[in-house]
Amino acid sequence: MRKILYTIFISLISLVFMSCGSDSFTIEGQLNDAGTQNLRFVYLSDGKVSSQWIPSVGGKFTMQGNSENLTVVYIFSSRMKFINHTAIKNGETIQLSGTIADNYNITAEGSEINDQWNAIIRDNAAAFAKNDHNSTDKAIADFVKNNPENIVSTLLLTCDYTGSDFSTLLETVDESAKPEQIVSLYDNDIQNATENAIRLTPFSIRDNRDSLVILNTKSKAFNVLYFWFDNKDKLHNEYIKKLKSLDSKSVEISDIYLNYDTTGWRAVLKKDSTEWKHYRTVAGAVDKSIESLNVKGMNFIIVADSTGRQIYRGQSADDALSAIKNAKH
Repeated sequence: MRKILYTIFISLISLVFMSCGSDSFTIEGQLNDAGTQNLRFVYLSDGKVSSQWIPSVGGKFTMQGNSENLTVVYIFSSRMKFINHTAIKNGETIQLSGTIADNYNITAEGSEINDQWNAIIRDNAAAFAKNDHNSTDKAIADFVKNNPENIVSTLLLTCDYTGSDFSTLLETVDESAKPEQIVSLYDNDIQNATENAIRLTPFSIRDNRDSLVILNTKSKAFNVLYFWFDNKDKLHNEYIKKLKSLDSKSVEISDIYLNYDTTGWRAVLKKDSTEWKHYRTVAGAVDKSIESLNVKGMNFIIVADSTGRQIYRGQSADDALSAIKNAKH
């Protein structure tokens, strides 16, 4: 009798834990170079954006969220560097392992969808790290054409693809592989960031003299906001060279420093050869002064016209320049 009661008790406990687990999802990770810092997790659930700061201690972290339908959780470092994205829903647990420095080779395990999606990212890690959009877009397009019934095709298109033929490719994917919440990621990230975005308006920020000033985002035909973190970053130096090529008569450039190390920043400004104005935030990318701009990582560029309409958001200096050139014609 005791054995039967014990078995029933264990069964009931198991059901309780299963029911609790079905009300949330879990992402666990071991990022060997993460150390102790707060990681940011952002995802869409029931039409609302959820953002959580979760501590990493010794590179280990555990995050719990809630989404009845499959969603994508974006993970950023405390410096707002993109680390990984994971497809997940309530009742699932995903394990991440790797390093932030080599984020495109991070391994994600826990579901067949993530196994496939993660494998494609890792197979093209070098191209993703170099922002070689031609190579990554071709790899994604080839997968989509060969796998129209696979939800991974939709994930790749909405989260990793940069080509202008997005809509054409998405139409080739079977409806059963296009969950509304996943497809809406494209709408939120692209449409809201361009045509339907909240227009840029002047806002308060600290300048290189540490004075609180108003940054006028409508001073010229085109206004470029360039957000950066480290002057030793090769991409940063490349971006500076390309932004210098812009016509100062029609384009106003403002760079905004996201690092807490103002000593290093001021040392850089002493050797500065640019002609534009420099600003900084106190709390990095989540500073209240720029919080509404939703800056996604280092070397992030926003281009707006004189009305404040955002015509480009992203991490490609070439694409930012092209947006200005195309808008002039």
